[in-house]
Amino acid sequence: MFFSQLRDADAGLNTIRNCFSVLLEAATNAPRRSCLNVNSAAELAHRDHEVRKHVRGYDRHVRSCFHAALQSAQRRGETTDDADLEAHAAHLSISAQGLLLQAKAQPPKKAVQSYVSLVLASLPERE
Repeated sequence: MFFSQLRDADAGLNTIRNCFSVLLEAATNAPRRSCLNVNSAAELAHRDHEVRKHVRGYDRHVRSCFHAALQSAQRRGETTDDADLEAHAAHLSISAQGLLLQAKAQPPKKAVQSYVSLVLASLPERE
């Protein structure tokens, strides 16, 4: 739902930025949306092996979506050549899913905007 565009052939850093814009809107505008995986991770994964297995699989999927967009960006020269794409993909995945989890607490939009700005500032953009 939130991450499919990251696998597009022309995905790159702007696609990642757009993804976080969509997440920001979902997290701060009524009705505040999360996702089944985030809800399952928070409420069930610690005690249900099958749910935990599904959550981990979805986490790998989200991370691979971010990784694909980062690889595409690197091929086009948008990122530094030495960027650790695995680490950045993991950071973006955890940040995105954490943002969706926090949406349930109805955080102030300004706080979420600041958070998203910090996440996006960490992108390995070529200067």
